[in-house]
Amino acid sequence: MLEAPILTDNTTRLSVNGVSDDFATTGGIQRQTCYGNQYTMGVEFRQNDDDYVTYPPSCNTSVAILDPCSISLPDGRTYDSSAGNLGLGGVFDIEDNFDPDADNAILVQFKKSNDIGSISFGFHMGSTLFNQSGSIVLGGYEQNRVLGPVGLLDFHRNFPWIFLEDVTLGVELGASPFKNISIGSVYQGIQGNEQAVGFASSLGARLNEAVVKINPAVPYIYLPYGTCETAASNLPVTWNSSLGLFTWNTEDPLFSRIVGSSAFLGFHFVDRNRMRFTVKVPFRVLNLTLTSPIVEQPTQYFPCKPSNGTEYEGTWQFGRAFLQAAFAGANYEQTTGFLAQAPGPDGEGSIVRDIPPEATIIESSSIDWFQKSWDPFWTVLEEPGPKTPPAYSAGAIGGIAAGSAIALLIIIFGVFLWRRIRRRSVSSGSESDKGTIEKPRYEGLPELGGPLPHQMPDVFKEPAELGEPLPHQMPDFHGQAELDTTLRYEMLVHDTGLR
Repeated sequence: MLEAPILTDNTTRLSVNGVSDDFATTGGIQRQTCYGNQYTMGVEFRQNDDDYVTYPPSCNTSVAILDPCSISLPDGRTYDSSAGNLGLGGVFDIEDNFDPDADNAILVQFKKSNDIGSISFGFHMGSTLFNQSGSIVLGGYEQNRVLGPVGLLDFHRNFPWIFLEDVTLGVELGASPFKNISIGSVYQGIQGNEQAVGFASSLGARLNEAVVKINPAVPYIYLPYGTCETAASNLPVTWNSSLGLFTWNTEDPLFSRIVGSSAFLGFHFVDRNRMRFTVKVPFRVLNLTLTSPIVEQPTQYFPCKPSNGTEYEGTWQFGRAFLQAAFAGANYEQTTGFLAQAPGPDGEGSIVRDIPPEATIIESSSIDWFQKSWDPFWTVLEEPGPKTPPAYSAGAIGGIAAGSAIALLIIIFGVFLWRRIRRRSVSSGSESDKGTIEKPRYEGLPELGGPLPHQMPDVFKEPAELGEPLPHQMPDFHGQAELDTTLRYEMLVHDTGLR
């Protein structure tokens, strides 16, 4: 078993981040003018810009360094990749069967020299943002880099593949930092993409499951059209058509709130045994920076890249941005790939394990280490982000307005009817009291609601109807009725509450 950095008898050093100068100049290894197609776990070469050749390459060397590698941008500009690719794959036939005797595969050579016990490896990219070193072990893996369930992958054209059934925006701890606090799934599926649907179906996928290939040679996370866009609609990002990427609006208050929180982009996979598991990529490592020669000034970007998958036969590539938070490995002798959650920068100490030649599973550490390994590096929010108000259609708005108007009319009519009934009641009471002078009786303190001694009786609170005396006038004594001089000690009907 060999662990990076790797030293052999001729001091050959392997670099996790690419091919180092040591690797290119030490004895027995030569730099050749072969051109690579960016396959890392695969082993394809091309001798020139037009002809593709599978093993063996025409270069007369045991290890070929693929140099140079030119990359094109959407605006037509090109640049040379700053990272080299070291292929750890083997030789597969047309039916994806591995050839354990292909001497031009690095892992096969190491096994034949008894440096490793199996044609296998384990890999985690780590994060340069948080000084988390990468890990690559030939013939084994670091168990502390593997958390929770381990997905088992088959191979297709040298690449391990797996089904993707959902993509979500989530939060590990605390309140949501997003504008819409109840986001959940942002996955838009692959319906309408005939090539992708057909290829996925041929591998046994269910409705809307996409085929994903793990490829450390590419920098981004490629997803079906609509998925990155839906995620981006909840983020302070802007689409840059020249770069073909979403760039962060770093002046937006939501930017620091999201990338500093425990929010994550969750990828929900289904392995070859239909086991479901999730790999969470924290937004802490989804704030990457573009530099020269791609841009003139450092530019922070969101590494989710929309794609129709046609570049890779209807599949989508998950590259280095994804592998910051994911473990990937393989045992070629069993044609089995491994995929699992990787820890954050504050992980536990190294635990190196062998991968036996017959192994189809590997042992993992507790998934609880994911949160613990990130706790020192994110902020747990106490208050949720601003919630986006619900959007109503024109019909819904019209219905709400009509309902409100009807309710208002009912209230107005009810008030009018109540006042009319009360006014008639007052009028009836006034008719029965005509021709009588009443003197209210005040003994002790008045009851709640009754008039105080210096106040007019409550009867005068109602407006006088036509023909009735005003509050300051004496009653009308016209007619033959005699003046009744008897003092009456009766309670006013209006003060008793009786009708």
